[in-house]
Amino acid sequence: FRFYPKDPTRVYTQQFYEAVRDRTVEQQFPQLAALMDLNTPGYTARDVPVMVLQAEFDETIPPAYMTGEILRRFCEIEGNLVSYREYLSRDHFQTRQEAYIDSVNWMVGIATGQDIENNCPAMLGSE
Repeated sequence: FRFYPKDPTRVYTQQFYEAVRDRTVEQQFPQLAALMDLNTPGYTARDVPVMVLQAEFDETIPPAYMTGEILRRFCEIEGNLVSYREYLSRDHFQTRQEAYIDSVNWMVGIATGQDIENNCPAMLGSE
């Protein structure tokens, strides 16, 4: 919590924060965008489930960006399993703290062979 405060402008420079918020990183920071592209897992089939924990009022990773683009594209690939949980009335900072137990329980569930919730059908509107 000392490294990642509640206010994202204390983590990023104002210019970079605005570029992330406005989705202009590729235009304003092309070298960084190229490095980030190299680090992406891509939109391919996975043999392990994915868990995404999202704050309703996330100022660092906006929910609309995550559910509207990232997860939808990932769920469109046959066989991918995504467990998505949104923390209502919470921001990025609060969710990191509150989601800890949910993360551990999810991993224990996988390790012990429990069925893992797959939210892809709902994200794709096929429920």
